[in-house]
Amino acid sequence: MSSLRSLCTLICLTQFAASQAQDAAPTPPPPSDNPLGLSPDDASALLGQLQKLDEDFSQSEETLLASALTRIRAATASESTSAELYLTALKIVNADRAGTTPAVEPEGWREEQIEWMKESGAPKAIRIQLAWLGLLIEAAQKDESERPALLKKARLITKEAATVAQELALLPAAGGGGERRGGPGKERGPGGKRDAGQFLTQSVMGSVFSEAYNLQNHIKPPQDWSLAPLNLDAVYDRMLLTDARANNPSELAALWDERIQMEAAIHRAAMSEDAFKKWGEDAGSDLMWRKQLDLLRSKVGGRSAGLELIRLFKENPTHPNLAAWKKDIDDVISSITGQNNAPSL
Repeated sequence: MSSLRSLCTLICLTQFAASQAQDAAPTPPPPSDNPLGLSPDDASALLGQLQKLDEDFSQSEETLLASALTRIRAATASESTSAELYLTALKIVNADRAGTTPAVEPEGWREEQIEWMKESGAPKAIRIQLAWLGLLIEAAQKDESERPALLKKARLITKEAATVAQELALLPAAGGGGERRGGPGKERGPGGKRDAGQFLTQSVMGSVFSEAYNLQNHIKPPQDWSLAPLNLDAVYDRMLLTDARANNPSELAALWDERIQMEAAIHRAAMSEDAFKKWGEDAGSDLMWRKQLDLLRSKVGGRSAGLELIRLFKENPTHPNLAAWKKDIDDVISSITGQNNAPSL
């Protein structure tokens, strides 16, 4: 009985100690309605100021982009006006922001740039780059539902870029010798100066125009849109072909043919005959494969697209992408049979 009383006493003491500990623990403050810990009056005042700041910034951004678009449209009216805006932007970046007061323009700088542009054919490419920059500004200002209307303009600019790329590639290389410059953006000339083709392949967000007028911090290009006019993979795969599959599948074949012809023309202008032949066997054949597969999957190629895939597979037994082609064939078989495990060819 004594042991029982001792046990009961121990239990009571333990419960009492726990109760005392709970009473002694500080009570956590009630959760605040404002996560920043501000009073209701301070939160209301700060919120109003922040919202006004955001509104003012948006209005300033709209004004900046509208002004830039007006300037770009005027500059793209001709090669000479495009070149003049390029020189202005280059001076802002290289001279006006060089840290000297007043800004010091290096002696002969402008004349050297003009001579380089004449020799390289740069104004043609500069005008294309400006047109693409203007296109992205337009796209950024529109709702998603309005952007497909700009794809026709994107297509025209890219086709013009491909034509200019061919012209630039056919120009003689610096230093003479009868050699061609090569493809867009290739290194050439004393000091490794780049050819004018760089303007066609460079992201417009990193262009001298964006840097001079701080556009890269304000333009929000649509997702998946190409940032350069001659990035044919991005322009066609992510923009034009994607839109056609969704809205006008009957245009797919023409778009693929257009793209393949552009690629071939640019490479033909930039390469030797042997190199171009090799390109046709590898990259050219792969583009043809992708075209027929797209037409078949989009339900516009019919049996002829499937037969063309078979022809390409049989005629290119050493193609570097043959393993990927085989997987595509297996996927087509699975689509027809409804089975996941397609038999081997």
